[in-house]
Parts: sequence; structure tokens; C-alpha cells
Amino acid sequence: MTDLPPDLARLRVVETYLLVQLRHVREAIRLAEQRERRQRTEGRRALREADAADRLRRRRQSETEALAAVDADDRPGGPGRAPRTAHAGRTTPNAAVKWWHVEPAQSAGPAPRPAYLHRGDCPRYRGDGRPGFTRDEARAALADRRSEVPTILPCPQCRPDFGLA
Repeated sequence: MTDLPPDLARLRVVETYLLVQLRHVREAIRLAEQRERRQRTEGRRALREADAADRLRRRRQSETEALAAVDADDRPGGPGRAPRTAHAGRTTPNAAVKWWHVEPAQSAGPAPRPAYLHRGDCPRYRGDGRPGFTRDEARAALADRRSEVPTILPCPQCRPDFGLA
């Protein structure tokens, strides 16, 4: 047996009450769904911002490491770096050493590539038996521009332009 009243008038009152309650429940559900969507969107935004901050941190770290490598170039006998000569008790870069290499441009194939200048210890450079360049020749190669387009680009991995300053 049910706890509902037997007469129609009171049943209509109960029905109206329950409809009002149902409307309140549906409104609460709608607000909860909005809140969840907003939190998911903010969560994705926070993840994107964290990823962007991480990429920026890694880029700054690689720039710092590249600058540290340039500093290592100026130290005597730096590992895998250009040989030095001593003058009056201090070491200086030997400008006559052929330490820099050019990877020729590739115009054929599906993805043409420009010519790249590499340090002598760059892992991307595949030696082809060609003689290297001195510091001054490497500087001149990077400075050579024809119609505002550089003919030789610095390797993005070993960054030889930092060592030529």
C-alpha cells in the first residue's frame, strides 16, 4: 500500500511539489555539469601552460649549455674542442686550425636542405674527407648573404655561431 492521499486535490498538490523538486534537481545537475566542464577546461589550460613553461625552461637550459660550451672553448684543452696555442703563459684560440666543417646543401629529393656549418665535434656532421675551415673562414661563411638569404646556416644542434664570436 502507498502513503499517498486518496483524493484528487491532495494528489495534485503532491504532484506540483514533486515537479518543483524535480526542477530544482535538474537545475543542480545543470550547474554541476557546467562546473565540471569549466574545471576540465581550466585543467587543460593549466596543462598547456605547464607544457609551455617546461618547453621554455628546456630551451633556456639548452641555451645555457650552449653558452657554457662556448666558455669551454676558451679553456685550455677543452674536451673535444679546437686545439690552443700558448702565448706568454696564457692560452688563446688557434685561428689557423681547420676546426669547422660545412655540410653541403641538398637540393634534390623530397625535402631539400640548406648548407650547415658544424663544429668539429658535432654528432650530426658526417665527415666526407673535405678539409675544414679556420675560424675566420667559418665567420665569413656565416656572414655570406646573397639577396638577404644566408647561404650557410649554423647547425641547430652544435651552434657553431656561439663559438665564432
